[in-house]
Amino acid sequence: MTVVLQNDQLTIKINELGAELVSVTRAGHEYMWNADPKHWKRHAPLLFPIVGKLKQDQYRYQGQTYHMPQHGFARDQPFQVVSQVADQAVFLLEANDETLQMYPFNFSLFVSYTLRHERVEVQLTVMNTSEAGDQLRFAIGAHPGFQVPLTTGEPSATLTVAPAEPYRKIQLGTDGLTTTEHETTEFEKPVAVTHDLFQGDAKIIDVQLNPKTELTLQAADQTWGVSVTGELNDYFGIWSTYPTVSNFVCLEPWWGIADSETVTGDLETKPGMRTLATGAKKTFEYQLKFF
Repeated sequence: MTVVLQNDQLTIKINELGAELVSVTRAGHEYMWNADPKHWKRHAPLLFPIVGKLKQDQYRYQGQTYHMPQHGFARDQPFQVVSQVADQAVFLLEANDETLQMYPFNFSLFVSYTLRHERVEVQLTVMNTSEAGDQLRFAIGAHPGFQVPLTTGEPSATLTVAPAEPYRKIQLGTDGLTTTEHETTEFEKPVAVTHDLFQGDAKIIDVQLNPKTELTLQAADQTWGVSVTGELNDYFGIWSTYPTVSNFVCLEPWWGIADSETVTGDLETKPGMRTLATGAKKTFEYQLKFF
């Protein structure tokens, strides 16, 4: 089932499967990627309870080994619609028999979408519903993809990061794990967006020093644009397929990171994870602005 929200500027559609934002239109323009399975079969998946890949797609917790795919399982789970009005909807995923096979924790994950003029405000609220004494360990993030006609020649769009300053770039190896080799990436001026930008996998920048970071894609002819603003997120991923040419770019606020090549595999020492005590909850926020 698809939930439709509308206000004076936007019409958006959210699929109950994964609570995934699948369409955003403004003045007749569709912003979201169409999920063509020949390129990338998703629109804007939610990442939970991990971000990125696990080493060998597995981890250990309390002496037991668990297997989990890249970016976790929330994107492939059916959510419940717990409330809906014209410009807001709230979705819920709770632990179930399938998730417990991959992740031995009881949790509630609430996802809310709220329209405010030309903006979509997204809140991801995680609650530990485990028995007393069990800490919930998790990461979370978003992976929205926007339609951008990519070429190997003239740029079709520009990417701007605010604040405009150098950022530490997290390097990924061929296995999708982070390496020990990092570099500083200059974002003091807009970056031309072409297919070649994505050679070597996603660009991941460390934004932990900024309480709010905004990434903006704008068409070269300035006919449309979209901004993604993260609130207290750790990283931003910037991705499209390579070497396949696909007409989308993802701007991804992350509160977590993939395993490194040197991790032990123990969940307790996995980098980028949050913890919540029994009964505690935490909300993570980002905003999308369409123009």
